[in-house]
Amino acid sequence: MEAPGGAAAVQRPEWLYLFSSNRSPLYSQDILNVLAAPDGLHYKFRYDEEYVEDATAQAWETLQAGTRVLVVFSLQQAARFQPAVFMPIRLGKLVRTWKLGTRYFVEFALEKLVLPARAVITAAPSWHVAVGLTSSAEAATMSGP
Repeated sequence: MEAPGGAAAVQRPEWLYLFSSNRSPLYSQDILNVLAAPDGLHYKFRYDEEYVEDATAQAWETLQAGTRVLVVFSLQQAARFQPAVFMPIRLGKLVRTWKLGTRYFVEFALEKLVLPARAVITAAPSWHVAVGLTSSAEAATMSGP
């Protein structure tokens, strides 16, 4: 694209992807906190060196405040019967980064939640609810529209 004055410019915004998972109760709590917090709240994540991609590690302390952030939750099955699932959770903006020994810290300001696309329902849903079970195991059922 030709910009005024004759210079060609293509701007590519940088994104910092911040991952958390269900591998520990603390990590799961982080995601719940990020989901429930109001817009504008500052939140911090910490990563051990082994979990930071090389190019990101090299640029860590020079990442600019205001860089776009996407918080991603990785649902992992401990016995690895299923592959990990990655779910985008929340947008944000980078406040600051720093490194202490082999630990990488990031502070970010929370923005909008990332909501899944609306599902298209082509048929009326139905459900059955068992209520008032008696000793003869009879159940009343209710069907939805």
